[in-house]
Amino acid sequence: MNRRDLDQLLELWARWAIAGYSYGYGSSFASILEMMMVTHCQFSGGGGAPNDAVETSVEGAVALLKIQDELSAGVLRVEYGVKRFRSNPQTQLGKSAAMGIPLIRYRRKLEKARRFVAEYLAKRLGILCEY
Repeated sequence: MNRRDLDQLLELWARWAIAGYSYGYGSSFASILEMMMVTHCQFSGGGGAPNDAVETSVEGAVALLKIQDELSAGVLRVEYGVKRFRSNPQTQLGKSAAMGIPLIRYRRKLEKARRFVAEYLAKRLGILCEY
């Protein structure tokens, strides 16, 4: 898997995560997985079969990254549109300004997050990434 493939996986993850918000899960939790972790799966509503797709593995990587480096996880969510601002900036410069960090730090944190997800997927799913 090359960088473009990783980017496509992250796009799939973002669409999956955003779809969770449309079902009402996004009001106070960053993702469905976070809601399950916080509530210990004690919640009502929803339902359906578990989703074992790569999107859930990416979400697991981002949740783990959030524990280690909350800003990197936040930057990844902002870059792929999972987390948005009222001003809805389109460029990395606008996104970094909305987060209150310099552009160079935004880019470093994004690179760290992408590398973390790639390494996580390599270990967890055996998906090798030329990163």
